[in-house]
Amino acid sequence: AIYAAPRTGAHMILGPVYRKWEELGRAGGPFGLPVTDTRTIEGTRLQFSDFEHGAIYSHPVLGTHPVPEPVLLLWDHYDRHRGPLGRVTTDLLAGTAGEHQEFEYGTVTANPALGIHAVWGPIFDYWASQSREDGTYGFPVSDVYAVDADHDRCDFQNGSLMLDKTTGAVTQV
Repeated sequence: AIYAAPRTGAHMILGPVYRKWEELGRAGGPFGLPVTDTRTIEGTRLQFSDFEHGAIYSHPVLGTHPVPEPVLLLWDHYDRHRGPLGRVTTDLLAGTAGEHQEFEYGTVTANPALGIHAVWGPIFDYWASQSREDGTYGFPVSDVYAVDADHDRCDFQNGSLMLDKTTGAVTQV
């Protein structure tokens, strides 16, 4: 389909991205009008379109998933599919006290009181092995961040996890 509006211009939405957008109510749904054509990432089978209030990504193996605006803004900050989170693998999921969206190498978690934060890599793997937000550490209160050239850290409600990039070890701090 080609959709055109004065505030967004004319954009062509194709294939699985179009079908998901249609399922979500098209222009009258939560994502609004398209602001880009459906694009295919060179050298991959990953397709996406950006909309007024999010994006929809599609991959034949990972599926087609809407990424709502708050998650997209954070994921975009980390260079979307090229960044540390990788490609989106689920729709937004309801959790115990918030929502989260899964990616190849981590998650973006939103809690009304604590905000929206990204956790990825070995720190995510360790936190997930401890039952994530339902476990010892609770919800993240920061994104993963560099402490120095050899260490990354993420802060949670009930403690912090540190990655030693030289050994791959994750420890509580």
